Amino acid sequence: MNKCNRSLIVLLLLASGPVWAGKRIQMESSDLQTNKTTQREILVDKDRMKMESGDNVVIFLTTGGNRLVMIDKANNEFREMDQASMEAIGKQLSNVLAQVESLLKNLPPAQREQVEGLLKGKTAGGAPVVEPIVFAARGPETVSGFRCTRHEGTRSGEKVLELCASTLSDVKLGAQEFQVLEKMREFTTSMMKAVKSTPLAGMMESTGITQAGIEGYPVQSITFSNGKPVAREQLKAIVEATLTDADFSTGTAKQVDLPNLGALGGGAL
Repeated sequence: MNKCNRSLIVLLLLASGPVWAGKRIQMESSDLQTNKTTQREILVDKDRMKMESGDNVVIFLTTGGNRLVMIDKANNEFREMDQASMEAIGKQLSNVLAQVESLLKNLPPAQREQVEGLLKGKTAGGAPVVEPIVFAARGPETVSGFRCTRHEGTRSGEKVLELCASTLSDVKLGAQEFQVLEKMREFTTSMMKAVKSTPLAGMMESTGITQAGIEGYPVQSITFSNGKPVAREQLKAIVEATLTDADFSTGTAKQVDLPNLGALGGGAL
């Protein structure tokens, strides 16, 4: 490369704004019942992460306070959630559920039974039974060329999740980048704690990239239902990437307010 070309590249980089070294993670999600697969891309650097799948984009930012930005590309709009708003939504969900339960007492038996079916898994006192997932290591494996340790997750003796986790060096993921993924999992813990007394708790338990209690990066996760595998998430590649602020921008999307679930309880209920 001659001096002129090198100078041109430097000028282009300066014109594009600050750049940071990061990683581009390629994931593949599979519905094992329909064999439908979708591709998902994750960008991550030392203090930001972006997940994109179809028209849905989620950006997690740690500078200036942890916050989540959810972009709906189809409607060209986005919503932003910080720690306070996440806890508020969780509280609203709990309040709505409490109002639903109080109304059940006034319904005819047939209707009450139908609604209670939607809230199944609850104890006689009204609190849902959501047992934690217990993991046990099952030995080494290789997935997509990555060495990993397979962990079997069970709930109340039933297999519900299977993870194969690699060390950071095996997937060439830096400690700072992995820390961002961990911070996002910790950030969503507030919502999970807030809805732990609702049926949503079990639904939200395994939505993170990393898994509490499992060391390393999960290169494959398989979800089971009634003893059968129903969904698989698999790492395909992690490559070095040069990232800019534009990669984590909302673009021309317009910000809209988060939904007020409290209004749902006061009106519809």
